[in-house]
Order: sequence, then C-alpha cells, then structure tokens
Amino acid sequence: MKNLPERRKHRRLPVKMGVICRLDTTGSPVLKASTVNISSGGLLMHVNPSQSLEYGSIINFELHVPPSDGSLDFGGRLSGLGRVVRVEHAVDGEQDISAARTVALQFCQSPHLNT
Repeated sequence: MKNLPERRKHRRLPVKMGVICRLDTTGSPVLKASTVNISSGGLLMHVNPSQSLEYGSIINFELHVPPSDGSLDFGGRLSGLGRVVRVEHAVDGEQDISAARTVALQFCQSPHLNT
C-alpha cells in the first residue's frame, strides 16, 4: 500500500475539552459537545445524538481553555462562528439514536481568545 500525501490544510491537535454551541439564530437552545481535535481551520467534536446539528448549519461556539504554564497563565475562552461541514454517526454511518455523533466544524473566521 502506498503512502498517500496529506491532504489536510491544517495540522490537527488532539485536544479534549467541553464545547458550548448555539445555532446562529435567536432563541436557539444551547448544545453541549466535547472536542476530539482542533486546528487553525476548525474542530472535530462528539455531540449527543439527541442534539440537532445538521450539515451546513452556522453555529456560535465557545471553548473554555484551561490555564497552562508559560503560554496562557490564566486560561480563557475561545469563541467564534463556524459551519458544520460533516456529520457522522457512530456505527458505520447508521443512524443509531443512542450513539454519539461526530461533527466537523469549519471556522468561518479565526476564533477569538478572551482571557
């Protein structure tokens, strides 16, 4: 088997942290998720299957970044606007309502870090 060249534009970092999402509409419910990885272009997250995030949806997101020695002494909040570019179900594409879904989010603009 040949090694295929990397097609991704951005390097992914395996980071697990909570994400709060809200559809970019007034009065939409708050959705909670957990990141799988994050890059400068977007993030991949696990979402409860009872929560509705559909392909093409525009969402506001917020991650609470914990403090780290040297780079972010007090922690902060990373927030921005993103578009759902992929929704995968946990069991080989089957829509098992009890299994978590994986959602890929592409940043519409660079996220903002508030400390």
